[in-house]
Amino acid sequence: MNHVVAVILARERRMVARMRAAGAIDQGHARTLAELGIKRGVILRRLRERAVIRQAQPDHFYLDEESWNVVRRQRRRAVSVIVAIAMALALALIFTRRAHAQSREVEGAQAASLTRPEAGSRKPEAECGRKPEPESRKPEAGSRKPEAECGRKPEARSRKPDKAESRNILRACDFVSTFRLSC
Repeated sequence: MNHVVAVILARERRMVARMRAAGAIDQGHARTLAELGIKRGVILRRLRERAVIRQAQPDHFYLDEESWNVVRRQRRRAVSVIVAIAMALALALIFTRRAHAQSREVEGAQAASLTRPEAGSRKPEAECGRKPEPESRKPEAGSRKPEAECGRKPEARSRKPDKAESRNILRACDFVSTFRLSC
């Protein structure tokens, strides 16, 4: 499709160049299509619809330079807007992904801090239901407290986010979903 557009625009520029070369740049110097070496077709119709090529008399045409300059400015402006929108979307995508990755790192760090016992929080063995006996003896069944209370690896618990975190997560998901990404 891009190739077709490029070909059409190149043909339009060629037609305008032919009209300039022939001197058909105002109503008094209008020429016939045969004199200009131009055939009726899509390109002529497109330029006539935009008032770039105007008809002075039956079968006599001329180039309206002002209209041609306006058409070219509009095309440049349209391309600039498209490029600006594409850049804005790209930046939004980059920052969204970066923020999403940072929130995952924070969540991971929070989860890790929940599973690690703090220094000095380990209870003495006597409080865990163990007798300070030689290690060769196994403790009796049911005589020990759960390992989490002894400062050993507790079960991984997921904490429930508070209201502010929930709101931020929902906002981020809404923002991300506008770009059709998954949370």
